[in-house]
Amino acid sequence: MAIIGGDNERLDHFRISEVATEAVQFSQPKVVAGIIGVLRVIRVAPQGGHRGPSASAHPEASIAYRTGRKATPANYFKEAPGTRLVHLACHAGVGMTASASALYLAPGPDGDSTLDFAEIERAPLDNALVFLAACRSGTGRATADGTIGLAREFLHAGARAVVASYWKVSDEATRMLVGHFYDTFLRGRNSMRGENEQSDVAAALRHAMLATRDELSHPHRKGKVAAAHPGGWGPFFILGDGSLTDEL
Repeated sequence: MAIIGGDNERLDHFRISEVATEAVQFSQPKVVAGIIGVLRVIRVAPQGGHRGPSASAHPEASIAYRTGRKATPANYFKEAPGTRLVHLACHAGVGMTASASALYLAPGPDGDSTLDFAEIERAPLDNALVFLAACRSGTGRATADGTIGLAREFLHAGARAVVASYWKVSDEATRMLVGHFYDTFLRGRNSMRGENEQSDVAAALRHAMLATRDELSHPHRKGKVAAAHPGGWGPFFILGDGSLTDEL
């Protein structure tokens, strides 16, 4: 999420993430069993979607790609449990109530293509990172305990951090941002000493947003998104633990 202040975006100076209320954090306590050596990843994109995590960026990862007609709710429920990183590039529908919200994947043999709000907990996640590359995936019903919606429900399912969007996202800008995010999150980043350092979710998203802003501002770029406007590169935010790293 881009926060504007004066002549400069706050993102130039700070990393930003949102913390869920205690009602979410402690209603289903999770135990961290330790660091695993292999990152198991699932990428679900019914329409091809934006570039997600790649084997070249994280060669020791076991990555399951479910794209096109294979990106069904049934395959999500089959692959997602126990996964440490989930990337969903799809459409989202936000209803008047949280229970009316859903993610729209590819239709299965029964014709059903929806991953409903109430079904998200059917696929338990083990302190995973979930990236919802979908329009308004971070919105929902405002309550005294925070916003109840799709992103928060993934925390109930066991995710430790969820990257989601506040408003309609541009395919062009999201494609750029997702690429920059995973390049940083999975490969790490160079420190001021020239060393490669591990990057957490908050640092990776901040870098991705700034890099996308700069890419959209390139004088020779040909695209529909207004150059450097926060509406293009600023809709995403983190719900949960922004200090999560690719060691998860």
